[in-house]
This record gives sequence, C-alpha cells and structure tokens, in this order.
Amino acid sequence: MELVRVVAPPDDPPRRRDWAEIENELGRLPADYKHIIDTYGPGRFRSCIRVWSPEQILDRRRQLGNLLGMLKFYSGQGAYSVDVAPLGVGAEAVGGVDDFYLPWGEGRRGTIGLWRTTRGTPNGWPVLLMSLGAIDYESGGLAAYLVGNLTGRFRSIVVDNDIVQARSFESETPAPPPDCRDVHDD
Repeated sequence: MELVRVVAPPDDPPRRRDWAEIENELGRLPADYKHIIDTYGPGRFRSCIRVWSPEQILDRRRQLGNLLGMLKFYSGQGAYSVDVAPLGVGAEAVGGVDDFYLPWGEGRRGTIGLWRTTRGTPNGWPVLLMSLGAIDYESGGLAAYLVGNLTGRFRSIVVDNDIVQARSFESETPAPPPDCRDVHDD
C-alpha cells in the first residue's frame, strides 16, 4: 500500500482487530480502511484528518442525521450548490438523494468523512470529506485520499493545504491540535 511508503506506521503496532466480528456489526468495510487500522490504528494524518476506529464508526453513525440531510439537500440542488474538489466531479461528488453513507472519520470543526455505500462493493466506495458548503471527493478510496492529501497531489478545499504537517500520523488523542483549521472557518 502506497500509504505506508508515504507515512511511516507507528513504532508500536496497534492491536489486531477481529474483522469478522466487526463486519458482523457494521457490515462489510473497505480493505484499505482495514489495512489502515491494522497498520496505524485510529488517529490523525496531517494532524487534521482523523480516521476513526470501528467502534467510533458504530457510535457516530447514529449521530449523522443532520449531516446526511445536508448531503441530500446538496444532491437535490445539484453540484452548483457546493464547492467540490477536485474540479470536474461535481455531480459525482454530491451524489443522489437516495444515496447511503457510512462515516469513517473527521477533520476539524464539523468536518466529516464518509463513504458513499450505495453502489458497488466496499472496495469501490468513494470517499468524501465534507464541511458546510464544501466536499472533497476521492473515487479511489480512503488510502488514495490520504496519500493525495499527504503528498499534495490532492488539493483539498475542506482542509487548509498550507498547513500540511507533511507525512505525519499521530495515534488517537482526545482533541485535535489547535493549529489545524478548516478552509471554510474564516
């Protein structure tokens, strides 16, 4: 996996997960997510993009009502109703009003990471990182989104590209560092 070449995993490997048990509870999950959790554990990439544990996904999935309502609004209004990165994927990024989502993590100040689970298998689910009025979209999955952010190949409109703490991973901590802000916080 390219992510391992871009960001060194922690010296102390995370505890191994019983993926059969987890997927019995959550449903099938993308292979790249399972690899990230098995290699890094839950935590922050770039000090800003937090990948949740399966337990956090299960807990947070119940709290997404308002956010999913906002996504459905964007879907109904069309791609012109929201800023999207990368350019040219507007309709694909906002999806449809009948789409389903599963959270994978968060950024800062209300930014949420989601998989669109409506079509295909888990390994084909696109990734969104969304804030009010902006969506980052990656059709290649979570690892591709993280690698793009860490290497600068993906120009986010949700997370400030100027504060990249290049190629870093921090194991789970209770609160995000104060120097990480969203682009739309101004």
